[in-house]
Amino acid sequence: MVGYHLTTMRNWKKIQNNGLVPQIGPRSRFVGEPRKAIYLFRNVSNLWWMRDGFKNEPKPMILLEVQIPSIAEIEIRNIELICYSRIPVESISFLREVYNLR
Repeated sequence: MVGYHLTTMRNWKKIQNNGLVPQIGPRSRFVGEPRKAIYLFRNVSNLWWMRDGFKNEPKPMILLEVQIPSIAEIEIRNIELICYSRIPVESISFLREVYNLR
């Protein structure tokens, strides 16, 4: 299964070394998410949905294509894939820089 993850340039550098690691970040804390997770979009066309959550982040944002390992614990919620398992570096590819979320 493929998902798309939007992140900051600062986080992209960490992801290149550690992969994607489930956590409760600032946006998850803000909405009260109770469990550490990685949030991915099911389709690139749904990026606009994050425009408010990332409006104050430095540009460009980084869009990643993620091959979700078959053994990963995931939940499918509307336009999102929520992964509760670590995703290794070799499953993650740089897709493009994003300057505007429309």
